[in-house]
Amino acid sequence: MPLPAGPLVVRSHCYGHLLTPAAADLLLRHRGGPVTMQLYNEWLHQMVLLRDALLPFTNWQDVPVLIGPTGLRHTEDGRDAFLTELLVRQIRHSGIVAHARRTLTGTAGPAGYGFDHDGGTVLPAVLDTPPATAPRYLLTWRPDPAVRHTATYLPDPADYDAAPRTPLDQLPPHTPATAPRTLTGRVTAGPVHDGVRTARIAVTHDGTTAHADLGQALRGHRFAHRRTPGPTGTAPRPVAAWDLLRAPQLVQAGDTGGTVDTTGLDGLTVLALLGRSYPRAVVLRPDGLTLGATGRSR
Repeated sequence: MPLPAGPLVVRSHCYGHLLTPAAADLLLRHRGGPVTMQLYNEWLHQMVLLRDALLPFTNWQDVPVLIGPTGLRHTEDGRDAFLTELLVRQIRHSGIVAHARRTLTGTAGPAGYGFDHDGGTVLPAVLDTPPATAPRYLLTWRPDPAVRHTATYLPDPADYDAAPRTPLDQLPPHTPATAPRTLTGRVTAGPVHDGVRTARIAVTHDGTTAHADLGQALRGHRFAHRRTPGPTGTAPRPVAAWDLLRAPQLVQAGDTGGTVDTTGLDGLTVLALLGRSYPRAVVLRPDGLTLGATGRSR
């Protein structure tokens, strides 16, 4: 006889997942029992852990998740910290990296912006995506058979607020006729010391190489605004990309601000420009950067 309200739905006692009538018959009647129910609940819990473990990654289907003696339960503490920060505050990039590291290695490490692990590297997705459209926080797993050990990537300097700054007004006047029209960057990683390392973006022109710390560049990408800058009262000062890259310190805009034309530059060079700019009131556009005089860093 059919039930007045339709098929009866029973909730799992552990995690609140709906049980279909067929699942309820297998788990709760003569063919099931407490052991079967616990196995089913554990399977559901492992699927939830897997889902949350892969949240930081763009290419989640390719990530070599560590499976321990208890499945993915080694990720539980890191998952709780990750979800708590995600739900109650603006999550830090280092928190996302820490959660991803536990997923792949099962261990914690220094607070960094990425890490190497046996067989590959985990770094922000912007390294493979145009900076103006790349996600700010998501990571990408990149296989690399040459990677044999686990090492954390740390920014240099760790505290950009304490780093010396060069006023934008001290850079030479922009001369479009002599400025290079194309610049190409490449990432070079430093040696591993005590489980940590740094990396830089190198941009070369006419036999001269300019460098930007990769951690600072990624920090600049996360902090950059993606909107049309408001009026500043006076026209922003045009700045050549190569001059900004060669500045001895982080470049900070003055009262009038400045603009950098990035037409023809590859994504890594744009990142290097963000790494050489003090990350306050920087606007990232598809065709350039605007270094404003107001705003706040994050």
